[in-house]
Amino acid sequence: MLVLSHPAADLPPAEIAALQAEALANLAGPFALFAADGRLVSANRQMARLLPAEDAAYGAGASLERMLAAIGHHGAALNQSLPQPATWLPKPGEAEHAATWRGADGVWFRMHLARMQHGFVLSATEVTELKQEAEALAAARTTLETVFDHMTDGVVMWDAEMKLQFFNKETLRVGEFPLHMAYKGASVLEVMRYQDRRGEFGPPPNDEAELEARVQGRAALLNRPGGISYMRQTPSGMWLEIKTIPVQGGGTVLMYRDITTLKQREEELATARRTHEVIMDSMNDGLMLWSADLRVRLCNPQLARFYLIPELLTRPGADGRDILRMMIRRGDYGAVPAEGGAMEAMVEDKAQAIIAPTGGTDFRLSAGGFWMEITRQKLADGSVLSSYRNVTRLKLREAE
Repeated sequence: MLVLSHPAADLPPAEIAALQAEALANLAGPFALFAADGRLVSANRQMARLLPAEDAAYGAGASLERMLAAIGHHGAALNQSLPQPATWLPKPGEAEHAATWRGADGVWFRMHLARMQHGFVLSATEVTELKQEAEALAAARTTLETVFDHMTDGVVMWDAEMKLQFFNKETLRVGEFPLHMAYKGASVLEVMRYQDRRGEFGPPPNDEAELEARVQGRAALLNRPGGISYMRQTPSGMWLEIKTIPVQGGGTVLMYRDITTLKQREEELATARRTHEVIMDSMNDGLMLWSADLRVRLCNPQLARFYLIPELLTRPGADGRDILRMMIRRGDYGAVPAEGGAMEAMVEDKAQAIIAPTGGTDFRLSAGGFWMEITRQKLADGSVLSSYRNVTRLKLREAE
């Protein structure tokens, strides 16, 4: 019994005993006291939340083992995945054993069965709210892991000491992460050494000094404040876009994105563009594609040569009215109007003839001295394709 050092210790023993019994009876959680041989000495009314008061285990010969068995029997349906209360007994050499149990009313308890010098004490603390929070956290973690595992990007996270903290399944494929090193706590520096030795970043290093210099340099790059972003090709031919994001408090998140298909399409597009340019440059005819607002979208070298148009005005995006204005000023369309309203009116007249073609064919002598057969066709998106066929020889024959 606790010996009190303050004046209340002068209370009569009977009054102290009554006060202690009342306090135990009014504990918020279940409580039971057992003698050294396991016999039940006392139990508060909160024990009914684990074992109904009318249960026979409270009757003659009530003991710790009987009550534990009865608690297990009454809570079996709610605690199927948990060890039975018989396992709560402290093992030899143990002073206390703790376990989680759900009472008949659905409330979760943290059970404590302590071995004392003269007996045992069974007590419980309600942890329903903590249990619910833990379950919600576990569910959120499971959801998050499911999302990450179904991402098409690889995601890796390490702490300030470059110890692996998280990775998703796609990391193993996209990042070609070594499977035997894919576990929480693995050294990212060791992973980098492994990758260097197998030639992940070029020819393997000649010695350990070169290996360590490479690894330390790359570690500094990956942990750079503000993060980095770059692309590289793996030895297997996969193209990766790699991005790092610093984590507040230390550590880094690294994301791998497989852009192999995108790179292949870029190469195919570049090849098609080169082929297109060869065809355009090899044509005998001039070709100009105008946007709906008379901006240059495409112009081949032949047209620029026929009409002596500066390269600056044939670039995509150049204003077609600037080309017309230049041609009018040098007399391509006859007498040159005065600058101002007359000039702009003529420019707009020529612009509208291009933007809204009538479908006819026009013959005109270009500034380069070539007779051109001009046809224009309006396309579905509002742009206009102008074709300029060199018919100089035909015109000369007609003159002859």
